[in-house]
Amino acid sequence: MEPRLEKDSFYISNFDFDNFRGFNEVYGRNMGDALMAAVAERLKNDFGEHAEIYNITSDEFTFVFKPSVSGAQATNMTQRIFEAMSGYYTIENVTVQLNVSGCTYHYLAGEYISMNSLLSKMDSVMHQAKSNGGKTVLEVR
Repeated sequence: MEPRLEKDSFYISNFDFDNFRGFNEVYGRNMGDALMAAVAERLKNDFGEHAEIYNITSDEFTFVFKPSVSGAQATNMTQRIFEAMSGYYTIENVTVQLNVSGCTYHYLAGEYISMNSLLSKMDSVMHQAKSNGGKTVLEVR
């Protein structure tokens, strides 16, 4: 992604499960890993043709939408990703549903010099969403 930061503009969304640590404490890390695998599979199947999908931490997913995706399409898909991640998952005969927070951004070429700085900006907006109760997607400005 680093070379694209200088020359490309794109839509990017970032999502993180609210209180995933609590889920791991109740159900165990193996169950948490199985949940993340199920989520990743659903996301890949539903959105893989429209975005590059990265699992950047245990429960955090980043979507870099392909150049062919317009702003309106990215907004629509971001809402659909939110719904998919907030949906029900059955893991080891246990059906669970977790809340998700996220943020979305229309990145313009040259705004950030590194992917870490871009993700840090997005992370601060996502933490704002979580501190406001979670279960929402905010736009990075």
